[in-house]
Amino acid sequence: MKQPQSGPGYTRDEIALMVAVAELYHIHHKTQQEIARTLGTSRSKVSRLLTKAEKAGIVEVTVRNPYSNVESLSQDLARVFRLEKAIVVPMTADNQELITPALGRAAAQFILSSMPRSTVVGVGRGASVYQTVEHLARNVRLSPVVVPLTGGMGQQDMVFPAFENARRFAEYLGGSCAFVYAPALVRNKRLKESILSEEQSREAVQLWDRLDWVLTGIGTVPLFRGVPDETFRKALDNFVKEVNEIPVADVCSWFILKDGRIPVTSRASCLISASPEQVRRASVRLAVAGGLRKAEAILAALRTGLITVLVTEERTAEAVLSLNEKLEKGESAVRTGESSCSV
Repeated sequence: MKQPQSGPGYTRDEIALMVAVAELYHIHHKTQQEIARTLGTSRSKVSRLLTKAEKAGIVEVTVRNPYSNVESLSQDLARVFRLEKAIVVPMTADNQELITPALGRAAAQFILSSMPRSTVVGVGRGASVYQTVEHLARNVRLSPVVVPLTGGMGQQDMVFPAFENARRFAEYLGGSCAFVYAPALVRNKRLKESILSEEQSREAVQLWDRLDWVLTGIGTVPLFRGVPDETFRKALDNFVKEVNEIPVADVCSWFILKDGRIPVTSRASCLISASPEQVRRASVRLAVAGGLRKAEAILAALRTGLITVLVTEERTAEAVLSLNEKLEKGESAVRTGESSCSV
């Protein structure tokens, strides 16, 4: 564990108090009420101090499942999809309320241990990215230059928008953030060009060409009837008409087909987002996603080659590998059939 240092929001006295409370609770097995009496404070304050100690990296909690096979799953994912690293979090239940924070914690640990200072980081939208950002230690000053990877997504983006995830990432690690003052999808190409030519958005867009790291989630594409935003629904409808196939995933607002292709359609001229080519130029492309309902989307995203580091959980990892095996068998059968017909 890294030596705790004073940083944004924490003085040395506050850190000393967090360490004392954490030792009493985790090492000496005192109850929160006993600690409160010892320190002459309230139980609620002790609880808050324990939470802060974990977020600050003072406390690391490890639960070992003897039946877990996360190491072999990590190796299999990295080998099959040619990843630089796969991090598989132990998880026995397909419960998103448990999965997402666990993934965020693991992704944050990877960032804090691997990201150099002054890195240009593109940050995406979504709950997994939000949880990653929230688990970043507040006392580590890496001074990143941060930019959202997309514009806003309207009604879909009310809870975990890219701009807010990016702002917090920069704030927590003592960096700066450039913003994209625009929706992710606009009505036409002329409006897109007008928005991107404005000075306040130009800085952010230029950073897309300089990305060192990318932090993104992997979105599932909802059924048409489940899309609340009319602009997005129309764009999805038009995409399907042009491609004649329903996408199963999206990364940075780019739709991805089951086989990993990212078709360029008329929608591209209206999309305000880092392009797949810009993302691909980043040296580290970290995707954080889990839950069985996302297995197909994760597989499609992995097959694009955009991802270099994946953080997921073990049940999802097993499902992704199984789906990939079935898909490869199907593709092999199709190739064999085509070869037979050509003879």
